[in-house]
Amino acid sequence: MIMNRIKNVFIFGLCIIVICGFAVAEDLIRMDESMSIDSFSWGRIVIGEKAIYTDVIILPDGVVRQRETAARHFLTAEDIQDLLSSNPDIFILGNGVYGRMNLSGELSQEMQDKGIQVLILRTPKAVKKFQELRSKDKKVSAYFHITC
Repeated sequence: MIMNRIKNVFIFGLCIIVICGFAVAEDLIRMDESMSIDSFSWGRIVIGEKAIYTDVIILPDGVVRQRETAARHFLTAEDIQDLLSSNPDIFILGNGVYGRMNLSGELSQEMQDKGIQVLILRTPKAVKKFQELRSKDKKVSAYFHITC
């Protein structure tokens, strides 16, 4: 009887993890040509009038996905696999207000091997650079770290 309850709690917990995992990967919005990043401030980015309070990935096709604010301050290929699969020409890392976020050595090498140009800027400047390149029809993707 106790083992059945433990088993049920375990299965329920796995279901919650799976559901939450899919929720984090859902597309929030898709930026069309007329949309832009409206504003950025510590812990908050507004895209197409939608306030987002987590780190975000923007794919070259304009899909915006939220990511839990990174507990560690480096990205791995696993963290942004969807972005790597989208084959951008340019990747912008908005590395936070104080520049704490960085790429793992493995991810940096993978991007170099794929011929992806990497720009690492503080998030406020990265937002401006993203908007500039996007307006020039560049195949650009970005990860914006919205805190430190």
